[in-house]
Amino acid sequence: MEVEKWVEEFCVARIAEIFQEINIDTNYDERMNKIMSSLSEADQQWLDDHLRDCFMTNEDYYKEFYLAGMRDIITLWKYLQNDNSDLTPDKVTEMKLKISRPLQEERKMEKYDIGIRNGVHRVKVTLQQWQYVGHIWINMGGNCYGKALLDFDFECEDGESENDCELKYHENEEWFTAVLKDQDGNSCRVDGSAADFNDMIVAIEIVSYEEKR
Repeated sequence: MEVEKWVEEFCVARIAEIFQEINIDTNYDERMNKIMSSLSEADQQWLDDHLRDCFMTNEDYYKEFYLAGMRDIITLWKYLQNDNSDLTPDKVTEMKLKISRPLQEERKMEKYDIGIRNGVHRVKVTLQQWQYVGHIWINMGGNCYGKALLDFDFECEDGESENDCELKYHENEEWFTAVLKDQDGNSCRVDGSAADFNDMIVAIEIVSYEEKR
């Protein structure tokens, strides 16, 4: 397998993956082409000029692509450092598993402005069992800040919070289940009471604070 050919195929797959993870509409170009083809030439030109002048690039998407690319490059470099033999389909699959990671892992918060009132905190809770990890994200309003928000209890959790670990609360049994993953993409199913899940919490972190819109 030629490395150049694989790299091109892999990049296309990764971009589609990232589009899906950060909820970019992958049908945008197709839909726009259909709209444009239904218009007269003059209207097409007007719409094209209007979109070019008014379109605002979402800086976060650029940052996510840049960071995802950097992570992939570092992982590829480490992989090739450890194994100098030619790439094979099996090794490509193995490397894809190592590269794969959720984009919900936010960057460190660059600024925390407690002068903002009526804001929304985004708090990330990390669960870990052995090398297997999962995350829960909660959006919190109100007038509390800092330490007051770094308190999470599964006794108050209904399993509906945003998460990357298939967290579910089984009301009849008062029981939680989740699927944690390691860096290689291997899974570990965990279950237990609220107290059991509280014992798996290894970190609670404020990842963003923004003015409520």
